Amino acid sequence: MKILKKIRILQGYVDCIDHKNKSIWEFKCVSEIDRSYFLQVLMYKYLVDHSDSSLKDYNYYLMNILTNEIYHISVDENTLCELVSFIFMHKYGTPEKSSDSEFLKNCSLISDKYLEKVSQKKITDFFKK
Repeated sequence: MKILKKIRILQGYVDCIDHKNKSIWEFKCVSEIDRSYFLQVLMYKYLVDHSDSSLKDYNYYLMNILTNEIYHISVDENTLCELVSFIFMHKYGTPEKSSDSEFLKNCSLISDKYLEKVSQKKITDFFKK
């Protein structure tokens, strides 16, 4: 495997931070959730965990507004670091880069075991205690 020669900058913006319920949300408005959206949320978790310790214990959610699907996304710190390292090394560190579709397919195989679909329900029901 080729060593990275260029510096890569990972950045992004979460859609919503709910401090009251200690949750971070990514909203999509699509007919079907794509696996790349889960990877996007995991990357946000990595960014937040490594930049703002006050948000470290927050839960992460992906919501499809059109279908009312809500996914709770959780992963331990070691696995998250391994996943991010894997993504970067396999996307940018190999001389023969895979196509985007092959890359996303391989990443989704890894991320499947860390995703949990919460339910299909109204967002207002989600916050009822």
